[in-house]
Amino acid sequence: MAASAFSQSIKVASHALSTSIPQLGGLEGAVQTWKAGAPLVMAAGLLVEATDAADLAGVWGFASDPATGVTNTPTSYIPNIAGILFEGILSAAGTAIALTQAMIGLSYAVSKDVTTGFWYVDQADVTSPEVVVVDYKKPQFAIGALDAVVFFYYKAAESAIAA
Repeated sequence: MAASAFSQSIKVASHALSTSIPQLGGLEGAVQTWKAGAPLVMAAGLLVEATDAADLAGVWGFASDPATGVTNTPTSYIPNIAGILFEGILSAAGTAIALTQAMIGLSYAVSKDVTTGFWYVDQADVTSPEVVVVDYKKPQFAIGALDAVVFFYYKAAESAIAA
């Protein structure tokens, strides 16, 4: 299979309880380079990009904008709370895969593409699944499509700010 061509990172698709998407603010940590859609965690009161499975188990939210690289710069993020439906590319460790119906309803990890810096749903990583894929984006994609965009919920138990 060919390498995935990541053209987008994770973003919000909708909010089940409202027509508006909630945004919260915080301060950017030191030397941050995240892109919009990156999962963010809290470290010493500052927002930083998640870097490993342990971080991903405590995601506060997903970046609304790219990082500035300047410590303590105000930034906003979409909180990781119940009812928010996210969308992202489904890939397998950075390799393009064909979407199958059997992939819907399963749990996967999210991973960062080292070339583009975009985050994606990683079908190859089921060791630390953070998200549950609930559907795929129609009519833009169909079963059999490579690098399909899927809709997913972040598992409530994995959220650092879950109630």
